[in-house]
This record gives sequence, structure tokens and C-alpha cells, in this order.
Amino acid sequence: MKGVFSKKFSEIPFSFLDFAKIYYRIYREMPTIEFTSVKERQYVELFKDKKRVLKVPYADALDEMKLAFKVVNTFEVFKDILDVVEGFSILENISYLVTDALQSENMNRMLHLLMKALTAKYGFAFDRALFFERNGIYFVGKRAMGAFDERESNFICSQDYDEYSLEDFASQISDELPQSRLQKYVSLIKFHVSSNEGKFLDVDDLKVVSIDEIPSTIKETLMVESDIVLIPISTKYGNKNLFVLDNKFTKRRFSEIIIPLLKQFRRQMELLLEDFQLKERLKELVYNDELTGVKNRRMIRELEKQEGVLVMVDLDKFKYVNDTFGHEAGDRLLKKFTSLAGNILRAQDTVLRYGGDEFLLILKDVDIKQAEKVVKRLRKHSLDNSISFSAGIASIGSSIRETISFADKAMYEAKRSGKGICISKEEEAS
Repeated sequence: MKGVFSKKFSEIPFSFLDFAKIYYRIYREMPTIEFTSVKERQYVELFKDKKRVLKVPYADALDEMKLAFKVVNTFEVFKDILDVVEGFSILENISYLVTDALQSENMNRMLHLLMKALTAKYGFAFDRALFFERNGIYFVGKRAMGAFDERESNFICSQDYDEYSLEDFASQISDELPQSRLQKYVSLIKFHVSSNEGKFLDVDDLKVVSIDEIPSTIKETLMVESDIVLIPISTKYGNKNLFVLDNKFTKRRFSEIIIPLLKQFRRQMELLLEDFQLKERLKELVYNDELTGVKNRRMIRELEKQEGVLVMVDLDKFKYVNDTFGHEAGDRLLKKFTSLAGNILRAQDTVLRYGGDEFLLILKDVDIKQAEKVVKRLRKHSLDNSISFSAGIASIGSSIRETISFADKAMYEAKRSGKGICISKEEEAS
């Protein structure tokens, strides 16, 4: 038999609804199919998962499919029923990804799940989904899902994905996301918001754009060859984001039921991103020092298993400043020191307020000698701003608590030796 039954189905048609889903896929994706007799096999296997397999006689299955086409061709009203079935099927399948995305603590992972819902065969089934973030004066490409070119698209279509459900995808995806060719390409794209491209992308509501209305530079840069859907995502906690969807390779037209469903899904995506951004803000409140804005001691447990050096810093004569000039002067001193430290340290390093006038500097992937040079440079800038400190240095060992203890002892030894001294405890901490 040529056509539908040259592929494996991934569901057992237990009811009319199950059959309707199959009929719908045939009606939408393969409107003309030639059925021929198959003598070498008597049954076709229809299965929902690896544990439930049903053998259906070829003749019965063939009769069902012929009946489906007769109904579709005879009664136009059945198209409306099929639209409802498609909508139900999409919402049912993507619910797994939305539920998993809600629990995600990784922004890129959450986006990956949402984009899978937009491109998966049993989701919205777009060929490509591109995600842009409004970053200041640019729309910057962040993530992409789909094929890069026709060859890659043909390869993806040739694979048998019927056994691989969206639920399976959600359960197996890790925080280490794959870097596809399309992903790498899109991550290099950015459009200035004041340019023609930026103004075109700066939409307030979901919009379907004809291929003839798309600016030529957008077509060329995004390799667009068909109509597109623009879905802006706005939240009260972050910048404006944008999904660009198309059917570049299949040239499949957007069905009438897709647009209202996308509007519903858009609201879900906005709520998910808003929820994630709220969690990030709460994390900042929990892990950031309210006065200085640097990390606080609650972050200590996150430092386990890091390689590098820890520096314990204690500001000299801090109590004298507080007692003589008041606590506001002491607060200004703390803020000034953290600002200086932030300017001296690298982006991958961490400034952490341990308590009072004590700070931890976590210097990643450096040794004791390199750390001593960093402390020396920080001391020079601090003294230029009338700030003196004593410091103790220790290599980060298997226990961050022990490392802090070693650095603390070295710092107090420096205090006893005189103000503005730095002592290292290399052998003990390692």
C-alpha cells in the first residue's frame, strides 16, 4: 500500500476522536493518496507506545481511510469538526511541555520547551521558530529551532518521530541544550530598533505577515521564503521578546484554527516568562546584600566544587568610622569598597558580603600567586580612595567551609601583624 501506511502510526484508534485525528492529518498534509493492495502482509501495526501494540487487518484499515476521505469530500461541515479536533490535539500535546516549562529554573531550557511546542509534529508543527529579545536598542537573536536548509529539513522529515512524544521530549531534555546550525546562525543576528527591520519586528499584537509585505533585508537575513507569524511576548518584569514562525520548507498555509490557538499559547508564554522573571527577582532579593548589591552569605553553598582562590577581606578601622562619623558614613564606605572590587575583579569572579565589614572575593581558575597580584591591585585602588583592608588568601578546597576558615585565620593573622597586610594559607587550604 502506498501513502499513509508506508509510515508507522503512534496511536491506537480506540474511538472516533482518535480516528478523526488520523483523518485530519491525512486531510491536511496528504490530500491525495493512492491506495494499492498489499499481499505480502496481512496486518498493519498501530501502536500508542512500546507496551501497547494492536494489529489491525489491512482491509479494515484501508476501508476506514477510504471512508474518511469520502466523508471529508462529501460533507464540508466535517472540516469544522476537524479544525476542532486539531485544536484539541494541539492543546492536549503541548500541555506536557507547558507544565514542564513552568517548573524550569533555566531560561534557555524553558524557551527550548516552548519552541518545541511550536515546531513539534504534534504541536503547532511550524517548520521554524526563531526567538528574539529586545536588548536595549537591538532585537537580538537568542534561540532557534528547526532546519537550517532544505537538505536538513528532508533529513528531519525522513526520520520516524512517531514513537517520540512531546511528553518524552520534556522528560529527557537536559540543561545542556543542543547547538544546531540554525541556532548558531540566529545567535549572530541583531536588528537596530530604529531601522526598517527593527520597526517591522516591533509589533504589539500577534500578526500574520504575507511574504510580499516582509522587508527584503528581513527575508535575506532570516532566509524567509513564506508567510510568517510574529508573536510579541511582553511581561512587566523584562524586555519585549518576539517569536518569528514560518513554514519555510513545507510552504504549508496557516489553518484558520491555528491563529486563535496561538493567541492562547502566547498568553501562556507570557505568564511563563513572567513567572520565571519573578523567580529571578526573588532570588536576587534572597541572595543579594540589600545595602551593597553584591552577593550575601546565602550564596556560599553555591561555591562548592569551584576551582580557584578565596580571599577574606576585613576593612580596617570600620568601627572607628561608624562611631566617629555615623552609620551612614560606614554604609558609604562599604558601598565604595564593593564598587572598587567590582571594577578590579573579572566578570567570572564574585564579591560576597560575609557580614559587617567582612567580604569574600572568589577568584575563579587562578592560583595563590595570581590572587596576591589581584589583592595588591585592589589595595592600591582602595588606598587611593582612603580605604584600608587586611586580607587572608586560601586555595578553594573540597570543603568551602574549611576554605573560609583557613582564609579567616590568615586574615586575622594579617590584622595582628598590622593594618593593610595580606597573608596566604596555601599549604593548609589545599
